[in-house]
Amino acid sequence: MVFSLTNLLWVVIPTLLAATIHSVTGFGMGIVLMIFLPMVFSIGQSAALGASLAILSTSLLFFQYRKAANLKLLVVPLIFYFPAFFAALSLAVRVQSDFLKPVLGIIFLGLAVYFIFFSGTFTLQANIQTALICTMLNAIVDAFFSIGGPFIVIYLLAATKTKEEYLGTLQAYFMICAIYGVTMRILKHQITPSMLPLIAAGMIALIIGIFLGSKVVKHIDAQMMRKLVYGFIGVAGIITFLSSLPTLFAILSLY
Repeated sequence: MVFSLTNLLWVVIPTLLAATIHSVTGFGMGIVLMIFLPMVFSIGQSAALGASLAILSTSLLFFQYRKAANLKLLVVPLIFYFPAFFAALSLAVRVQSDFLKPVLGIIFLGLAVYFIFFSGTFTLQANIQTALICTMLNAIVDAFFSIGGPFIVIYLLAATKTKEEYLGTLQAYFMICAIYGVTMRILKHQITPSMLPLIAAGMIALIIGIFLGSKVVKHIDAQMMRKLVYGFIGVAGIITFLSSLPTLFAILSLY
């Protein structure tokens, strides 16, 4: 990966925006990064950059909400996550994953529409079955795109009682998964030393973005938090789908 002014700007500016959104909603950094980074880098490089930056962002936010975090809620999801991520990453480094992005966009959009308009008629139960489904989807999408956050967000919104508990528990989960994921990506040579200057620059932008977002989140109550989360999932779904169409058409044209 070449270090240049163009590449630097394509990491720093999206990371600033992504970190601000992440600190307000508790997730979304990977989604924002994967909207912009693949315009310059490959899908694999983009996912690796996002995963590397996630370690710092989630660690900072977890430290901020550590007292409210309910770590017991993470035992079952993490048991499911580790083997699922390893298996999915082993596949992701071998296959062309670009054509899967439109499907992912549709899934995000469907989740947002359902929970915004029909959540009043349906209550998601925070049980082992829900944890399994949400975590498996989270792990698989993380391995391919580093944007599986919305799936575990849905589970933890149901399992936690306050805004602070949700943010603290979610960041603890993301932090553990990010550390594990980056370790696996290094072992599989998806993260290389040439990426370190861009990762370092992204971390500076990330700290600034988290600071900006922390000023906003203080003025948001739990109900507004849910609306923001589900609304952002929907926006991410639309953008993910539309941004992937040129690549999808290019792939289909080969056949």
